[in-house]
Amino acid sequence: LSLGDVASRTGSSRALVSASINQMHDRNFNQFVNRYRVEAFKREVSNPSNRDLTLLGIALNCGFNSKATFNRVFKEVTGQTPKSFVRELEVSPKDSNQAL
Repeated sequence: LSLGDVASRTGSSRALVSASINQMHDRNFNQFVNRYRVEAFKREVSNPSNRDLTLLGIALNCGFNSKATFNRVFKEVTGQTPKSFVRELEVSPKDSNQAL
């Protein structure tokens, strides 16, 4: 997904799409898209049907192109590494059951 793709598909100019995202979301196009990719990863890594995939496999399916970019962006957006996030997911259900 690129700024040019979005502009073309919406019939707008790249400058207009970029300015709109910057103004409405206070971030550039790549930051905007990467936040959606991180949210998609968080959703997909929680999906039991993806247990056979690696974290990198899920990240690639969510639109990231490299492990380094995925790890950097994930930490920027969430404040934690992907592995820490997954570890918390694995611990959370046990903790919530114990609270009942």
